[in-house]
Amino acid sequence: MPSSPEPRSPPSRHATPLSHQRPPGLSLPPVEGLTVLTPSPIDESAFLLPDPTPNKSSRSISEKRNADEDDKQEEEEYDSPNPETVALWRHYLFKVHKYSSYSFTAFLSLHFATASAMPALLGIDAADNGIVLARVLYQVPIVEETLVFGSLAAHLISGAVLRIHKVRRDKRWYSRRLKMSRISFTGYLLAPLVTAHIVVARVIPLIKEGESSIISLRYISRGFVRSRLTSWSLYTAMLGLTVYHVGYGWSRWLRIRKYTRVRIAGVAVFALGIWGLRIVSKGGNMAEWLGKKYDMMYEMAEALVGLGN
Repeated sequence: MPSSPEPRSPPSRHATPLSHQRPPGLSLPPVEGLTVLTPSPIDESAFLLPDPTPNKSSRSISEKRNADEDDKQEEEEYDSPNPETVALWRHYLFKVHKYSSYSFTAFLSLHFATASAMPALLGIDAADNGIVLARVLYQVPIVEETLVFGSLAAHLISGAVLRIHKVRRDKRWYSRRLKMSRISFTGYLLAPLVTAHIVVARVIPLIKEGESSIISLRYISRGFVRSRLTSWSLYTAMLGLTVYHVGYGWSRWLRIRKYTRVRIAGVAVFALGIWGLRIVSKGGNMAEWLGKKYDMMYEMAEALVGLGN
């Protein structure tokens, strides 16, 4: 009866020379100093270090989403902040930026209805009556300062501070400034146009007349008579940028991901506004004394920008 093979003993935990493990009949040159070592446990604590702060070398520009998607994510973080990642001052500044757009949109809707929609649908005379009625609502003490100028200033200043913080953060993380989102870009293009419109339609009449009761759509029509190309260029640009900025800005506040209806509504509003501008541009007939007053105001506006004599 054949004998059973002897059980093999487990390998020793100590180092064993390779020459002692050579099979019989196999001739190999001796290897000096090469030994088989028993594996030792790995210290895993060395791999559990905290992630370093993102810097110029740890993240690349290619890993970044486009500017619009980045702004969406950042605004969602500001809206429901995590104290470990978002400072409270940014959270509250974002709230100012967001809710100031609510109050200014209320005024903007009323202004568009009377200054653009009504001329296109009912004519310039009916639109002037609508503007007179609308002034009763917002050109009163405290209301105009808070609803119109206050909310606009709060929206611009808070947005600028948040943008500066974002630029500094991106420069620290990515070594260069990233692209600006289209909503922010149109907002910064709008700022000088809206400021110029306020100066021409509100500030200069207050300086010249002490009040603005004589200002109507005929005043805008006078501007088209004086410089048709300049007026069409500025008002068309302001209308288009406003439609884009407000439309896509509200779609972001409301978390609308499908923009088809937003685009259709934007095109319809823009077309209505252009048709209203066409009606207003043809309404230059007015009393001679009123035309002279309007000319004096426009001359002052041209002098402010260096276009006057």
